[in-house]
Amino acid sequence: MSNKVFSRRLTRRSLLTGLGAVAALPILAACQPQVVEKIVEKEKIVEKPVEKVVTQIVEKVVEKEKIVEKPVEKVVTQIVEKVVEKEKIVVATPRPSPRRPVRFFMSALQFRPPSLQKALQKFTQETGLSVAHEEMPITAPDIIAKLTTYFSAGYTDVDIMWDSDEGFSTFAPTGWLEPLDDVLPASELQDYPQEFLKNWYLFDGKLLRAPGNFECVLFYYRKDWFDQAGLKPPTTWQEMVQVGKRLTDPAKDRWGLSFPGKKGGYLWVNVTIQMLAAGLGSLDEKSYQQEGAKTALQFMHDLIYKDKIAPPSSPADDYGVVVEGVLKDKYAMWQNWPFLWGIVTETKDFWKPGKVDIDFFPKGPVSGSTFSGAWGWTMSASSNNKDAAKQWIKFITSRDSAKLLASEGTVFVPARISVLNDPEIQKTMPVTKYMGMYAKAGVIAGRPWHPKVQEAQLAVEDGVSAYLTNQASLDATLSAIAKKLQDLRKK
Repeated sequence: MSNKVFSRRLTRRSLLTGLGAVAALPILAACQPQVVEKIVEKEKIVEKPVEKVVTQIVEKVVEKEKIVEKPVEKVVTQIVEKVVEKEKIVVATPRPSPRRPVRFFMSALQFRPPSLQKALQKFTQETGLSVAHEEMPITAPDIIAKLTTYFSAGYTDVDIMWDSDEGFSTFAPTGWLEPLDDVLPASELQDYPQEFLKNWYLFDGKLLRAPGNFECVLFYYRKDWFDQAGLKPPTTWQEMVQVGKRLTDPAKDRWGLSFPGKKGGYLWVNVTIQMLAAGLGSLDEKSYQQEGAKTALQFMHDLIYKDKIAPPSSPADDYGVVVEGVLKDKYAMWQNWPFLWGIVTETKDFWKPGKVDIDFFPKGPVSGSTFSGAWGWTMSASSNNKDAAKQWIKFITSRDSAKLLASEGTVFVPARISVLNDPEIQKTMPVTKYMGMYAKAGVIAGRPWHPKVQEAQLAVEDGVSAYLTNQASLDATLSAIAKKLQDLRKK
């Protein structure tokens, strides 16, 4: 769905109304105009009339030994010197005020990676500019609420935000984000997946978010268990169910598939994967009125209650439960973001080479696609430090910085294709090899767009959660979701 459909409907007023009344922050006083001393030099040109002075000179004439004195008038012009006074106003050069740091807003967890700290030091060394970290919440809804308060108050000390997809879709139509086309021109954007950029970085033809990292949901499996059982990674939904049944043992609390179905974003990710498999990649009411939506949700329900390869606790499980279960040898297959690869490979008591691997998603009725999600750098249009802030974005999005950020951990998986496929990076961050594999195969879809993405995702989760806990029928669930999405579009 094109984001342009909604560009005229979502305004600052409607955003604030949607988020509820926000306590007003005191607005920072604008910088007082600097008083400068005026040094005045005066230069005046005064012209005085020329005076004629008559001097009588007695001229002696000798005539035949007789001296005769005859008066002779001689006119002497007296030149009066010009008096010049010039008036010139010289404005004294003001003393330069100290440059304040570039302030960017990011959660403490995301700010922690050593590779980011190294990038900050390098930026300061190269530019002489410092960066001040302002701590933010970790979840997208909390971040959006806090930034909305700042933006609506005209807060000028907010420069850079480490912004989620949800944050971008919320703020892009409001005019609160500064365009970044002069920082990352079109030639630079060619080094990023174009589907990835379309809805989540560009809005109304302007670049409003600079790519910071690149993620997609990955399909993990226990390679050692598969090898022992003589099994191969499943390629279809049917094969996944068959393999899952062989590797499920409820008596040992071992399950063929993990299924994080808790509301709060976890369930929505699961739903999106199955909807994509059914050929439905839009977050709108029409998608949930199609037969493919019924197939996708029925398949999810069956995994728990009919095929029983996912634990009964699935509708209440979040990523914390999944991570704990993976490390306790509970799941044969699971879907999750790249961060989980870092956890399993860095947990010494768990990891050994060949224990876990990643393959393509099993294909549903239409496809075996996954979808991308990411964080990126946005800049406040109200910032009074824009030049310095743009220097930071230009620096941190460069190829060299992308390689530096990818040198440790899995928070900053490179968004640049050239870095993602760099053998050196794939060695230091092995998960990039699998993402490159997905990208090359063309199975990474763009994240479904909605201008009120949080409310839309919640509408989907409310409906599907009721269905997965047997509180609503499949038909009633699909009708309720479609109606909520339609009502959101009308707001």
